[in-house]
Amino acid sequence: MAYEPIPRVHAYMRDHAREYRPNTIGTGVREGRIENSACMSPPFRPIRDLTRFCLRGIWLPKPLRYWTVARTNWREELRAAHHVERQGFEFYLPKMYEPRAGGDDEKQTLFFPGHIFIRLRDGWECLCNTRGIQRLFMVPPSYDRPDEFVPARLRDDEVSYLKSLQDDNEVCRLPPIPNGTSVLVKPGLGGAYDGITGIVAGTTARGRVEILLRILGRDFKREFSRSALQAA
Repeated sequence: MAYEPIPRVHAYMRDHAREYRPNTIGTGVREGRIENSACMSPPFRPIRDLTRFCLRGIWLPKPLRYWTVARTNWREELRAAHHVERQGFEFYLPKMYEPRAGGDDEKQTLFFPGHIFIRLRDGWECLCNTRGIQRLFMVPPSYDRPDEFVPARLRDDEVSYLKSLQDDNEVCRLPPIPNGTSVLVKPGLGGAYDGITGIVAGTTARGRVEILLRILGRDFKREFSRSALQAA
């Protein structure tokens, strides 16, 4: 394995000082050791999943390189995206078309309001203090390590599927729900029809979904926004 450049190791140990074992801190740069270890004060949190580099006494955690999800502050998705990109991270804010109320045209809205997808790399810890980001979704890396946490992993194929739905404007256009699909009206979004199960009968020109409902032995057709429905 190639040698890690000394300046990069300096920066890494400065940012992750509390993650190193106390017997791995050097006192000088000669023969590959690290100087200025005064900031490396105990207690140290042991890390079990480590990748060893060819510098004497240096152990570095295995880098995380995958998509994750972060919660943003209220209506600060674009602000968070700006600062995430400024720090050198790749991000993805999927958008979708939504029909305007009382009209035949449509508008662009965020697919997941209050969330942003981020591609992790070395130094991802700085995202926790990035403007616009409220928190990262953290999970234990395995069942036998419940006291350690890393950002939750979002599968690459999920991101690829969303990007495959994009048009020339990089906005996702969802395929229509097949007729005959059983759906449930989400509580709080259907008014008097909250929690009722129905059958998809079609899609209107405005993008609303026609649902066939059976109430007290009678069939009714009602239109709902797609966001008010979920699979039954």
